[in-house]
Amino acid sequence: MRSWTLAIILASVAPLSAAQAETGDEGSRGAELVLEDADDASAHPAPYPHIHPRRRVVRVAPAAPPPRYSSRAGGYIGLGGLGNFFIQGEDEFSKVYRGGGGFDLFLGFRLNEFIAFELGWLAAFQEVEQSTTTTTTIASGAMQSVYFDGKIFIVPSSERIEPFIQLGIGAYILSESLNAELTGFGFHIGGGVDVRLSDFVALGLKLMYHGFYVDNSERYYQQVPTESAFLNTISIEGNVQFHF
Repeated sequence: MRSWTLAIILASVAPLSAAQAETGDEGSRGAELVLEDADDASAHPAPYPHIHPRRRVVRVAPAAPPPRYSSRAGGYIGLGGLGNFFIQGEDEFSKVYRGGGGFDLFLGFRLNEFIAFELGWLAAFQEVEQSTTTTTTIASGAMQSVYFDGKIFIVPSSERIEPFIQLGIGAYILSESLNAELTGFGFHIGGGVDVRLSDFVALGLKLMYHGFYVDNSERYYQQVPTESAFLNTISIEGNVQFHF
């Protein structure tokens, strides 16, 4: 009778280097199963005690390497359009502002697949309602913010669609135009999603809450009530980013 002898010879299954992948280096073989089909010595007559092995080699492809995150580290610049809406509170200050729109210009740097930082300037042009006992007039106004933010990407393994949480601090400016008439300080928090069109271009959509304190008790800004208040706004923004 015949018996089967199974020998397993393990070759290197380490990931190929770029040079190995191009030249077809021996490291790409993975594991080899060597099957020896041998005659049983006991089945031979006495003058023929030897065996006659026959080898068959079966090559097994190496296991695929685990997925690796793309670092995406590098700088980028972005420009967005936004709508900004004041949330009315008990104070008179928040009631004089109507919804408006503007732009957001920012410069960012992504440290790794998890975290990025942004420095930006936001400007939203709002209408300001001025009321007296007899008349109501609408004047132009603007809300600006110079901010510093952090972005936390919550699905770092994603190559194209990247949801994130964004939060930061900023200086806020209320004025009739883009000059500074009344300033305050606050924070903002929100989230959104970036969609990578390529390694160099991405589209973004985000929703942000802004909360900041201003004090107009000395009547720095003539268009709004003479009081201090903590103001709340909601902004929704779409933007385009250029990565380098």
